[in-house]
Amino acid sequence: MLLTLYIFNILFSMKNFLLYIICSFSFGAIYAQAGKPGHDFTIYGEFTGRDTKALTISYFDENAIWTEDTTKIENGKFEFRGSITEPTRVTIQGNTKSRAVDDPNMTEFFIEPGITTIALTEHDFKNVVIEGSRSQEILEELKLLKKTIEASSKPVKKAYGQIKDSYAKGDTSKTVLRKMESLRRELIPFQDSIKAIDLHFVETHNNTFISSYILGYYAGRISGDSLEYYYSMLSDAVKNNKYGRQIQKSLIPDDKPTAVAGSVAPEILMRDIHDKWVSLKSFQSKKYVLLDFWASWCIPCVRMNPYLKKMYETYKDEGLEIVSLSLDHSKIAWENAIQKEKLDSWLHILVGPRGETFDHISHQYDLTTIPMYILVDRQGVIVGRYNVIEQNSPLVKKLSEIFSSPISVDKKQ
Repeated sequence: MLLTLYIFNILFSMKNFLLYIICSFSFGAIYAQAGKPGHDFTIYGEFTGRDTKALTISYFDENAIWTEDTTKIENGKFEFRGSITEPTRVTIQGNTKSRAVDDPNMTEFFIEPGITTIALTEHDFKNVVIEGSRSQEILEELKLLKKTIEASSKPVKKAYGQIKDSYAKGDTSKTVLRKMESLRRELIPFQDSIKAIDLHFVETHNNTFISSYILGYYAGRISGDSLEYYYSMLSDAVKNNKYGRQIQKSLIPDDKPTAVAGSVAPEILMRDIHDKWVSLKSFQSKKYVLLDFWASWCIPCVRMNPYLKKMYETYKDEGLEIVSLSLDHSKIAWENAIQKEKLDSWLHILVGPRGETFDHISHQYDLTTIPMYILVDRQGVIVGRYNVIEQNSPLVKKLSEIFSSPISVDKKQ
C-alpha cells in the first residue's frame, strides 16, 4: 500500500512538472510573440464628397520599395493596409488634376506602425484630420511655429510662381528673367527665417523622428560643419533611423556616391507622363538608357534640348532610349515645356522639386546640379555622368564609340 502511494505521488509530481513545462513554454511563446514589434499599419478613413470613388496611397515600404495601392470608398469609408518599420511619409490622392503638391485632392503626412485614423474632404485634402500618428503631431507643432512667416511670404511666393509659369510657357524675355531673379532674392530672408526655426527645433527636439527628417532636408543646404553639429545633437535612436543614416552617410568625407561609372544604376520605378509604369530594369539586355535630369525653369537644361533631340534621332534605332526626369514644381509647366520644345519622342517622368520621391531619387543618384545626364548600358551599369551635350563633349564621344557612328550636334542644326 505504501509502495502504491509512493509511486502515485511520483507520477503526480511528474505530471505537474510536465504541465508546468508545457504552460511555461506556451506562455513564453505567447509573450515572445506579443513582444515582437509590429511593422503593419492600418489607416481607417472617413470621406466626405460625391465625385471621388477611390483613393490611392503611395510610399516607400519597409524594404525601401516604392509602393502604390488603390482602395474604393464605400459608404464614406475606406481603408489602407501595409508594412513599414518606422514613421513613414505617405501621399494620398483622389481625383487630382496634377501631381503638384498643391493639388486640392492630394495630401502628405506621416504614419506609424499601428492604427491611424483620418478624415478627408473632397477638394480639401490639405485640411486632413489625423489621429494616431505622433510624428505628424510633432510636425504640425513645427508648422505652427512657422505659420506667421509662411503667411507673410505667401504673396511673394505666388508672384514668383506666376513669373516662373510665364517663363515655362515661353516668355524668356529679359524682363521676365530679371523679375524672376528679383523675386527669388526677395524670398531669401523668409527662407532664412524658416531655416532658423527648423534648426532650432532640431536642437530642442533631438529625440524625435521628425528632427532627422527636417535635418535631412538641409543636408547640402547648410555647411558640412553645421550639419555635423546638429547631427551630433540627435539621440542615438534618431541617428539610426533612415533619415539619420542618410545624414551620417553624407558626413563621411570619403563616402562615394552609389551612382558612379562602373556601378549598377539604382532602380527607377515611376509613372510617366501617360500614367504608365517605367522601370529602368526593363531596359536591361535591350537598350542603353540616357537618364536626363532637368526642369523647364533650368535655362542650361533648355539650351541642351536641341542636342538631346539630335542625339535621340541619331541613335534611337541603334538601341538608345532617353528617360527625362523633371524636377519641375508644376505639372502644367512641365507638360507645356515638353510640347514647346518638341521633346515628346521619348519617355518623361515628373519627379518634382521636393518630397519623399525627390529625396530618394536625388540621394540614389547623388544629384547636386542639373542638367545631369547619366548613361546606363544594357547590363544596367553606369557608363558615365555628364553635364553637357555639345560637339566633342565626353558624352557625344562616348555614344559615337558605342554605336560606331558619329553625331553632329552643331547649334545651327
